[in-house]
Amino acid sequence: MKNNKTQVFNNKISEAIEILHNSSSTLSHFDSFKIVFVLIAYKRFNDILEQNGASDKSIITIPESYRWSCLDFSSEQLFKLIDKNFREISSANKGLGDIADALDIQRYQQNISPLTQKELLNTFDSLDLSLNNFSLKEFVEIVSAFFEQHAESTGIIRSKTSYIPNSLCKLIVKLLNPQISEKLYNPHCGFGDILIAAITHIYENHGWPNKFEQYNLSNNIDIYEEDKEILGLAKLRLAMAGVLFNSAAKGSFFNENKADVLVLRYLFDDYYMNSDDYIYKIIKFKNIYNSRLIDNGRMGILLPQNQLSNMRTDKFLKELNFKNDYIESVIQLPLELYPSLNTNLNLLIINKNKSIDRKHKVIYTKVSPFIRDGLVSISHEEIERIVTAYNNFETRTKDEEIVTYEEIQQNNFNLSPNCYVGTTPSEIKKLRKDETGIPLKDMYKIECGKTKKRPEKDKQGLPFISTLDLSTNLMYPYVNFNNVTFGKPASEGEIIRQKCILVSLLGDTLRQTIFDPNLPYKKESIEDDIKYPEILVSRNIVVIVPKENIDLEYLFYQLYSPIVRKQHAARHKNTRWSFPRITLSDLKTIIIPIFKSLEDQRIFINQYKSTLFEAENARLETLKERLKLVDKKQEAEFSIIRHLAHNINPKIYNAKSPINDVIKFLEERQLIDEILSTRLDGTKETVGEALNISIKNLNQVGNILKSARDLITREIRKDDFQDIDVYELFINDIKPLYTNKPYKLIVKKVNRMVDGHIQLHKEHFVEAINNIIINAEYHAFNESFSDARLEFDIDGNDENITIDYKIMEFYFQRI
Repeated sequence: MKNNKTQVFNNKISEAIEILHNSSSTLSHFDSFKIVFVLIAYKRFNDILEQNGASDKSIITIPESYRWSCLDFSSEQLFKLIDKNFREISSANKGLGDIADALDIQRYQQNISPLTQKELLNTFDSLDLSLNNFSLKEFVEIVSAFFEQHAESTGIIRSKTSYIPNSLCKLIVKLLNPQISEKLYNPHCGFGDILIAAITHIYENHGWPNKFEQYNLSNNIDIYEEDKEILGLAKLRLAMAGVLFNSAAKGSFFNENKADVLVLRYLFDDYYMNSDDYIYKIIKFKNIYNSRLIDNGRMGILLPQNQLSNMRTDKFLKELNFKNDYIESVIQLPLELYPSLNTNLNLLIINKNKSIDRKHKVIYTKVSPFIRDGLVSISHEEIERIVTAYNNFETRTKDEEIVTYEEIQQNNFNLSPNCYVGTTPSEIKKLRKDETGIPLKDMYKIECGKTKKRPEKDKQGLPFISTLDLSTNLMYPYVNFNNVTFGKPASEGEIIRQKCILVSLLGDTLRQTIFDPNLPYKKESIEDDIKYPEILVSRNIVVIVPKENIDLEYLFYQLYSPIVRKQHAARHKNTRWSFPRITLSDLKTIIIPIFKSLEDQRIFINQYKSTLFEAENARLETLKERLKLVDKKQEAEFSIIRHLAHNINPKIYNAKSPINDVIKFLEERQLIDEILSTRLDGTKETVGEALNISIKNLNQVGNILKSARDLITREIRKDDFQDIDVYELFINDIKPLYTNKPYKLIVKKVNRMVDGHIQLHKEHFVEAINNIIINAEYHAFNESFSDARLEFDIDGNDENITIDYKIMEFYFQRI
């Protein structure tokens, strides 16, 4: 149970936040948070000096006339007065530097009434924040809880910068174990979460100060943050923790001063996610781990899961791990710590001076989440388990594993914890040890398809197999030739003639498929069976030809086994198009359980096939039962749609008729091109354009009703699909409908070499995109934001068109 004084503080702060929320619609959550935090700092510094006195070693001094007690509560300009006092305090304390300029409290003077300002200050006036009431340790904990509460419950901090939960900060600091004599560098420090944890760690080891005086830390911490407002709040928070930066220690990203301990958080907000792997530009090209760490320095860095096995970073990881032997530990964090990221974060501990017993080894750990009141963190017990395993370099649970460089090399230098920690990696280790499992590359001839792009159509050519033509049916695992295109090969080397297994490099499953040149296929609308002894294969498909001592069917069904599927999932890499894929080199490292004799392989497969087929039949039966329920639901839905169509279609016609008459009327009088309004982007909209948009909207309503009816009654035929250029559809049919919205709708063709044509049901596609835009408009856009943008990026390859949409570039408009 919280003690009474802490509860009083929390109640007062909640009251202050509520006062600001109710006072002005122009204040953002972050503005309210910042104002309250500045007042906390001002009152804390004042109460310490008023009740505990000052000395030459005091962290903060406040001139008498600028103390809280001298505030004129009757003033109509209280925020300007606080801003003035804060500027004088900053001038009197070199370590506070330009904090007052960065925070600029006076800008809110016009947004909040004098009465509300007075009410806000009265709330703080009754608080006693002196050292007599709150020790340094107690207040550091209270402020950290204040930051975490607002980061987790309202997203205030997370919307401004990447926030690191308190429990994760403690884990990082305990692993890096900074000492009082060591220099700590924290680029992109955010709100100083890591630094607060580091200072707390040092205080715990050397004793908490009982006076608000300089501790021997000031010159041993270097920070950097691009956002000056965030940096100001971080410095203010650190000052309350007893650390004041002198003017020379304001921080720069790359300078000559080297640190003993360095912490670099991964920047995963929207801007950095879309800036071409910003984090790697920092590390790879600037070599921060070399230029800013001393020879025996330690570094912690947060990286997303997929980037530990990303093709674009393989070279960097090899250099970091194999050339320099710096990576000491990889720790997989709970996904729920950052649910919006949709990928696990991993903490890498880098040590430039590993001990002899740790050379050429990495200790892996997976962290279990701790959930309380719906919030996810890392428990104290879990932190201690991980720190103990790291310090002792020994494993005691299934979530810990020491991995040699040879094992990492066998996995194609993949550093993902999924390859080494857990049940499946242990099973794979046993397969290797017992020689009952062999890497795919050692069992088969395996290579990518040779046709780099879809060949020109030629009915006399060979069938071109893309990932869309691979099998999804366990019962019939052969190539689907029904919808293939035919073309001539560019060279003899592209032609596949021998029996083989085809697997996809794209997607969540391998979609393993058998190609048999001697097997007859039944084509739609053709009575006689037909054979295809030769095929062309896309480069996104791998061709596997078993060796003489391996049964092809054995391999095919082993690719369905759980141990293979888990290895495949562990090697997924997220691409720029946001769907998973696996590289050929990673595919080759997958371990396949093997029986040495062909006879044993065939006996096993006969048994295993029956198990697979039973499971597939059970799945299909369950699906049939669900479809019965779906049919009943569709009957009800069709009745609703039919009723709507019956009543709405005549009204659409009645609405369009006078609009068409108005258009004719204006055309006859040559008024159709008159300027009606100015759009938000500055362009002019004519009367004719506005009326045509109205007609388009009404037509789309009718099309939506028709396509909804067709969808429910399954009346959509192949003939309803058209060859449509997706980019042109966006430009001509979708974008014009949103020209007068308070946000910008942007459509970009990322790769102009990709053909945007695709077989598409136009009405359904337009309806789906309109729903996306409406959802974004309703849930994401806010009237207090300007220059908001919804961007659709059209990209893809020879087989797939991808449409990536994102909300971007929000700039808060302050009044």
